[in-house]
This record gives sequence, C-alpha cells and structure tokens, in this order.
Amino acid sequence: MKQNIKPTFIVSAMSLVMSLAVTTDTYAAPTCGTHEVIASTLATLYNEVPHHRGLTPKGTMVEVFSSEAGTFSVVITIPNGRSCLVTAGTNWQEVDAASHGADKDASGDVDREF
Repeated sequence: MKQNIKPTFIVSAMSLVMSLAVTTDTYAAPTCGTHEVIASTLATLYNEVPHHRGLTPKGTMVEVFSSEAGTFSVVITIPNGRSCLVTAGTNWQEVDAASHGADKDASGDVDREF
C-alpha cells in the first residue's frame, strides 16, 4: 500500500537516525563547511568519494561517501549550501537492492508502508 509520508514524520525519522548515529566519541559540534571543502577533505584524508545521494522533501541532500578500504562518511547538505558530516565509520558494504525485493512503481518511487 502506497502512502504519502508527512513531512513531520520525515523530520522525526531523520532526527532519530541522526541521534542514533551519535556515539560517545562524537558529542562535539558537527564538522560543517562548504560541500567542496568537506568532499575534498574526505577524499584527501580517507580516499572517500560520494557513491550514493538523495534528496529529502525539503531539499536536503544526503550523501554516503565511501572508500575501497571500507571507510564511509554520511554528509548532509542543506539548501543554502552548508554541508555537515553526520557520522563516519568502517566496514561499509554494498548491498544489492534487487535481492531485498524493493518494489518500485513506474516513477521510481519505492512503495512503503508505515
């Protein structure tokens, strides 16, 4: 069953995801700057490049940068252009979405039930 997801739910879900991503080592203020500086730093220090990205309904871009060594970083960029590192880690793995039965309609939207 396809349902419209209300923006309030999305904001709540994003807040939850971001709070779960925080560990005891990352209580400091997030690392933010221009997208160019964040991307360049991740490439230089960790050999990470963007492999996945998507837009939220309010226009925030979410990106996953990863390296061949398995390190990864999640970066958000809000519509005014400010980018922030949300979390980072190791052991990133590619997962074949087709093997998980994601149902997409003709527009490419994933049918979700909540």
